[in-house]
Amino acid sequence: MLQKLAAPLKATPLRIVITGHTASGFVSPRTGYDGFDLSADRANTVRQILQREGLPTGHIFSVSGKADTQPLFPDD
Repeated sequence: MLQKLAAPLKATPLRIVITGHTASGFVSPRTGYDGFDLSADRANTVRQILQREGLPTGHIFSVSGKADTQPLFPDD
């Protein structure tokens, strides 16, 4: 899906924001690696795929990880 999004994003002058998230209650299997690390890695991977597909760096405004601080749907 990301590969298909790259072409229309290249065609627009708009800059994009890429934000990664995690589920609430994320428990990392690695010490020293938390939800912010995972969500930032997810966002950065999206950036890498889009750039590999030809999206210019100038089209990217920011890349960030929010962990579980901004849920799309609140968890019970």
